[in-house]
Amino acid sequence: MYGRLVALSALGVLRERENELETLRDGLDRACAGEGTLMLIEGPAGVGKTELAREARAAAARTEILAVTARGSELEQSFGFGVVR
Repeated sequence: MYGRLVALSALGVLRERENELETLRDGLDRACAGEGTLMLIEGPAGVGKTELAREARAAAARTEILAVTARGSELEQSFGFGVVR
């Protein structure tokens, strides 16, 4: 198990999201330890994905990890991996 290298500021803000925050913390701890890490947040509208992503970026910035985000659009559907390129 990795040490708790990453402090999360949203512990009191994101209610009932302890499991998600723990997963986020574990992923950032692995990234701090030099492991390649990809985290994906998905779910239906209104469940707090934006707040989790915001906290992930803020926690990454506090540890000087570069957090990259992307968003695709309908116009890119026919262009494979367009959001990555």
